[in-house]
Amino acid sequence: MDIYKDDPAVHDIMIRPGARWDLTLIYMDNNEVPIDLTGYTAFCEIRTRAGGDILATPTIAITAVAGQINLTLLPAATNDIGAEVGAYDVLIRKDSDHTQISYLVGGEAYIKPIVTAVAWT
Repeated sequence: MDIYKDDPAVHDIMIRPGARWDLTLIYMDNNEVPIDLTGYTAFCEIRTRAGGDILATPTIAITAVAGQINLTLLPAATNDIGAEVGAYDVLIRKDSDHTQISYLVGGEAYIKPIVTAVAWT
C-alpha cells in the first residue's frame, strides 16, 4: 500500500484469528519517490479503540532505502485476539529527534473468523 508524505491514509484491515497477517507500506513523497527511512523507527498497535486495551502488536521490519515498512502478526498472535473490531495506526519517529513523529496510516481493525475448516496438523 502506498502512503504519501503529505496525505496520511485511512485504511481498514482484516485479521483472521489463527492465520498470518501482513501489511506492507511504501512511504513516498508527492512525486511517488520512496522516502529513505534510514534513522527512523516505526510503531504500530492494534487496540480495542484509541487509548483502549492492546489486542496485538505487529512485528515491524523496515527496508529503509525503499521506504518500505512490513507489519506482521504470526498465527499465534492472531489467535489471541478476542475482540471483533478494534483500531490501529502506524507511526514513524526519527531516531535522532524523538519529537519528530509522523502519522502514516490508520483505521479500523476487523477480526473475522476463518470459515473453512482445515486440518492444521
